[in-house]
Amino acid sequence: MKHLSTPASITLALIIHTYVNGGQAQEIEQYQPSLNEFGQPELQGTWFFGSTTPVTRPSDLGDRATYTAEEVATIESEALQAN
Repeated sequence: MKHLSTPASITLALIIHTYVNGGQAQEIEQYQPSLNEFGQPELQGTWFFGSTTPVTRPSDLGDRATYTAEEVATIESEALQAN
């Protein structure tokens, strides 16, 4: 098996490095959301309300990160009864 010389290996490594990382050096534009006539972000679209995640955090949760399984079951049963 023939091995590449050191200068050839370095050259090959630089070519591969430039090819792989060349696209990462490009600067991207800062995202600008579309605005409505009042200068506020445009929020029209399809919104999904089929989860137990409320729009605002309930104060009774306190420092807890999630609902308990019993609380989720209660919320889901109330939603089914309302429909």
